[in-house]
Amino acid sequence: MSFIHKIICSLFLSAIATSQLMACDIQVTHPLQENSKDELVVELLKLSLSKVNKSVCFDELSETLTEARKVHYVIEKRLSLKWGSAGGHYVEHLQEVAQPIFRGLGGYRILVIRQGEEARFKNVNSLEDLTSFTVGQGAFWGDTRVLENAGLKVEKSTQARKLWKMLHAKRFDYIALAVHEPWKELAVRPDLQMAVEPNILLVYPSALYFYVHKNNQALYELLDSGMKKALADGSYYQKLVNSQMIKDTIKYANIAKRKVIELDNPFIKQNDMATTELLKYLVSANDSAKVTR
Repeated sequence: MSFIHKIICSLFLSAIATSQLMACDIQVTHPLQENSKDELVVELLKLSLSKVNKSVCFDELSETLTEARKVHYVIEKRLSLKWGSAGGHYVEHLQEVAQPIFRGLGGYRILVIRQGEEARFKNVNSLEDLTSFTVGQGAFWGDTRVLENAGLKVEKSTQARKLWKMLHAKRFDYIALAVHEPWKELAVRPDLQMAVEPNILLVYPSALYFYVHKNNQALYELLDSGMKKALADGSYYQKLVNSQMIKDTIKYANIAKRKVIELDNPFIKQNDMATTELLKYLVSANDSAKVTR
């Protein structure tokens, strides 16, 4: 291709991109989708904003960021929004859209351990029993503060994706993940030989929220309105329960048969506690699946 042709092509592509931006009432730049949970969050984001009377264009950041960096990127307006647990570090600098993305499911946690160590946890029946073990957590996860407040020993990493190899290397005893999170993560790391502990369920109030810049009132109002509309017409709930993530939770998590250990969460407002309809659905579906297998 000649130099002149390259210039013409470049100008043509630039013109297309410019025309697309001009067709948008609002441009939303969201974080990189690093796993299946992020992919579902973005699907729910797009569904919600499809309910508002505005044309919205989406762009995905190509960088892999820590949770702390995502907050700074929103403050610097390099990101339009981020998602994270209520009560997490630094989110007080942002404005939360107080509609729980996963309807409070993040407050139901199961343990990822090393394969062959299930017997070590067999006699864990209370929070006091669990204090004998050390949990690995992301330094900026909102749930990390909850576990520390409960008196559990916590080993932290500023780069949460390193936790898997740290667990394999016996730096700590387990990772506490929401009931919908472990399955895909374990599937892509078979070499690390990890497993889900089969009996324990940690429970505390939690919510995963979208966070926007405090001065971005337009996006805040659109997202709040869009999520409410999607919830009201049932499309939000249907997208959630029909996702592969929730199907895997029903298939593998065994929620109804687990021993519940309740924790306090002083970092979330009492009226922010999410509704429980999704958990009830999962328990019911889990029992039904056992009957039909």
